Amino acid sequence: MSFDNGAFPHREGRTLMLLPQLPENAQGPSVKSSGVVFYNPAMAGSRTRSVLLFRHAMEEGMLGDGTVYALDGLTASGLRARRWLNELPFEISSRISATIVDLEKESLYWARSSHKEFPPSDGVGDLQTFQGDLRAAVLSSGRHWIDIDPYGSPAPFIDSAMQSMARSGVMEVSATDTAALTGSSKTALMRRYGARVRTDCLAHDSGMRVMLANISRIAARHDRAIEPLLSVWDSHHLRVSFRVMKSVSSANELEERIGWRVFAPCKEEVAASIDSGSQIESGVDILPMHCMLPLNFPVDRKDPRVSGPLWIGPTGDRKAMSSMSEERALESCGPIFIPDDPVGW
Repeated sequence: MSFDNGAFPHREGRTLMLLPQLPENAQGPSVKSSGVVFYNPAMAGSRTRSVLLFRHAMEEGMLGDGTVYALDGLTASGLRARRWLNELPFEISSRISATIVDLEKESLYWARSSHKEFPPSDGVGDLQTFQGDLRAAVLSSGRHWIDIDPYGSPAPFIDSAMQSMARSGVMEVSATDTAALTGSSKTALMRRYGARVRTDCLAHDSGMRVMLANISRIAARHDRAIEPLLSVWDSHHLRVSFRVMKSVSSANELEERIGWRVFAPCKEEVAASIDSGSQIESGVDILPMHCMLPLNFPVDRKDPRVSGPLWIGPTGDRKAMSSMSEERALESCGPIFIPDDPVGW
């Protein structure tokens, strides 16, 4: 199958897209500033999990009963939002009004071309485009679902995104500044997130917890609270997905879910962790590799054993994570037979 704009078809999950033919002498992957639509196949798993989490959130009633306004920020190819519309069941996708946002005119052109050439299989699903800054896009309307997937740190976008959230919604946030979040770049970590992380085997988990702590503090400033649904370290990026709820009382309890992680804790620290409910009651005869301590515990911030401030509560929800099964992924996202398949499957 040939296309007038010199494109070729590609499939991810159950969704087809158009990609431009690159010059024969092109080397390496495209970058976001190259003037060519950016598509990163390494994020395919992330987009599949997004489809599954969207389905779970809808089935659990997290997004209300009416139209669901979803935003795919920094969208590049627009594939994440198009997969929502194409791979979710009809009773869910028919309620979604999706907006894709990018600074690059070329990216939005290819996203629209893909959507026109390969519309959702059920023939429903509203897809809008917004060329410009994500911070302006999110403030233009209230949203039930916001996905933030930047190149680098998500920190500049969280406050405006949080302001636009509905009373109950879901936000997913990726970060590729893993050198900062895992403590390898200590100055960047302190500058962007106001925290420190011990560089050890728990550094990626600590990095996700630093993200959650920062996001929860921003949420509290807008009388909102978060409940983590899924936290993932996947190759080059960290990603946290969480429910956002309008709740002054829960926002007031923020400090109960933020604290410190201490490597090789002493008996006093383990006892304090047990007393705060962060550590299972197990005595102090055999000390754990690490423990969580409440924010008001008098830690020495220069102590190399200490990471934080970070989220000390759960980083995921059991039911949400249970929905990420292989069977569920194949049911929603697995390819299906298409006569005269454009990619020849």
